[in-house]
Amino acid sequence: MDRTPFHIFGPSHWLAVFLSIAAAAGLVRLLRRCRGDLKVERAVRITLAAVLFAAVLADPVITGLRYLPEGSELAWRKVHETAWPFYLCDWAAVICGLALLRRSQVLTEIGWCWGMGGTLQGLVYPTSLSYDLPNPDWFAFFAEHGGVPVAGMVLVFGLGLRPLPGAMWRAWIALCGYLTAAAVVNLLFIHAGDYPLTNYGFVCSSDYSPFDILGPWPVYVFGMALVLGLFFAILTTPFCGRAALDPRYIRLRRGNASGNAA
Repeated sequence: MDRTPFHIFGPSHWLAVFLSIAAAAGLVRLLRRCRGDLKVERAVRITLAAVLFAAVLADPVITGLRYLPEGSELAWRKVHETAWPFYLCDWAAVICGLALLRRSQVLTEIGWCWGMGGTLQGLVYPTSLSYDLPNPDWFAFFAEHGGVPVAGMVLVFGLGLRPLPGAMWRAWIALCGYLTAAAVVNLLFIHAGDYPLTNYGFVCSSDYSPFDILGPWPVYVFGMALVLGLFFAILTTPFCGRAALDPRYIRLRRGNASGNAA
């Protein structure tokens, strides 16, 4: 397996950014031009969802195969500590994939906020990617970190599932649920499984986290939630104004959801 180092803002990075932008623009335009063509829409939704699911499932496989020549014990340790789909970007990919398959308003809002507020950072500044083309890591990483923002654009601007009043709060409450779940998973791996370097969601250590400037653990975890909440507000306010931030609309009204998706 090729291990050429990946360089941020190198040629392959710009290639991934270009392909992501082109895919988003092309798919949104296609869906708008073929509005009402259920076959085209279904093909786009299923294909993009399949790419996202495949990217999520690829990471533990690629990680295991990379370290297997050095011993199965090391390979399993690396998979357990770093490669299972418990990162925020993994969950964003799964949520966007499900939103595409189900045309779900709530899942779209969560995927839009998590993807554009979180996963997009990995596309722009991929500090956690170690290996360049033609390593499978490159394909899996950018299929996820480029695919999630593409899916968000397709859902919101291609399928018309734009954030509704209260969207910011629905996405933020889901984020708090994710951070809690990630903390539980980390504790299980660290204490029950004896994998001390486990740090899914970066909630147990600020190492390699883009939010380490917010302070030491556990202060930066709360700072991370607040900063992402601010991003969510910025991402949802243009669609429905101050109502996006109004806690009275936390519970999505069925009539509004169905009308928006029409």
